[in-house]
Amino acid sequence: MNAHGFTFVGDRRIADPAIAGAFIPAPLYWAVPAIPGPAGAPPIRTLNVTFNTAAGFAVAAADQPAVMRAVATWDNRAPILGADNLTFFPAGLPAGTPVKVLGGQTFDLETILVHEMGHAIGLGHPNFADRAVGPVVPGPVTRFTASTLGANGRIDAAGRDGRVGNFDDNRGDDLSLHLVDRDNNPFNASNGVIDKSTFTMDGPFATGGFAQTPTREVAAAGQAATGFNAIRDLEALMVQGARPLEVQRELTRDDLHGMSYLQSGPDQLSGGRFAADDYVFSLVFNAAGVASAGGAVPAGVQILVNNIALAPPLGRTVFAHPFASAIVQYDVDDETGRAIDQTDIWLDGPSDSAGTTIQFVDVTLYDAFGPTVVQVPEPGSFLLLVAGLTLVVQRRARRLVNARASKPDLILRRAPQSSFTTSVISTPGSALSMSADS
Repeated sequence: MNAHGFTFVGDRRIADPAIAGAFIPAPLYWAVPAIPGPAGAPPIRTLNVTFNTAAGFAVAAADQPAVMRAVATWDNRAPILGADNLTFFPAGLPAGTPVKVLGGQTFDLETILVHEMGHAIGLGHPNFADRAVGPVVPGPVTRFTASTLGANGRIDAAGRDGRVGNFDDNRGDDLSLHLVDRDNNPFNASNGVIDKSTFTMDGPFATGGFAQTPTREVAAAGQAATGFNAIRDLEALMVQGARPLEVQRELTRDDLHGMSYLQSGPDQLSGGRFAADDYVFSLVFNAAGVASAGGAVPAGVQILVNNIALAPPLGRTVFAHPFASAIVQYDVDDETGRAIDQTDIWLDGPSDSAGTTIQFVDVTLYDAFGPTVVQVPEPGSFLLLVAGLTLVVQRRARRLVNARASKPDLILRRAPQSSFTTSVISTPGSALSMSADS
């Protein structure tokens, strides 16, 4: 058997209408209509991508080729690597590499952008990432498999063998948000259909236990710890946590197969008699750019890449757009837990409502570190966790915001544990609000 794994923005589990007792994800799909493809091929859903040229939001000319290459990586579905998609340059990135220098640390810009383009099409973080924030959330906790907090309202995160993210983690009543095939290997190629008939969040898996996450730690752990041979220098692009002087521009199979699962359409069944809602993405780069400072979105653009001097406060979108809500996704510096960029995914309704669709996406680069998203512990504090201590952290929202306010208050509330949904809390005359979902 072969396997791979992925998650979707929105972080929702819903009951499978076709199988009693089974749960499936509830991805958010783009509203852009699919147009007929060539004879015998699925319809095509085109997403037009460009960069901002407006003062205060413009992407520098030297950085624009990195945007183009990131778009091409997803549109070409290549290269796809089974090892070595992580390259570290301790003496500095090669001359001429577009970079972001934040807090004295140098990050590869194309690596940042390829990750954010994955969010733009609808993919989430397959690791636990910033789904939980408390007074201290150790960085290693973020490397566990993406999940809900379960009925007890806390993350049950204990690595029994001293590793995090593999099948033997003691996750208590946490419910996986991460889809893998039955052999629970997030890195193998697929030889067949990619849809809800072949992927599961809950198993049972050949390894037993919990769904394994596609981090470098799991890839390198070896047969006894994971059920597959160790793989060097490999991690899914969609894993949250960027590292200075590291280049990671190639898709892994789980990144690509997350895209393929989305293309099976809302019925989450691919091919054959289920093909009526299947489609393929086409990402098109516009090299001319467009000037936009918020408000109405630019005509003919679905994904806009921006650059700003200073990040907005945690949970705030960069722009105000005339849509019902937005989900804010961050990537963070793995060393400090501070945001290095954000992607604002604009929706036409609450993310937990059936039929809500993606309307527009802002991908925004920063010139300085953004807010702290994950609190990084002192060295050695993680030993408590691997010894079997269950870390309890406060619930925190996958930042879902209402789009009409300029200076919103943050409103936190407990979401129903059974569905792990995110919902908008609208307040009259308020531009932006937040609700808790993770």
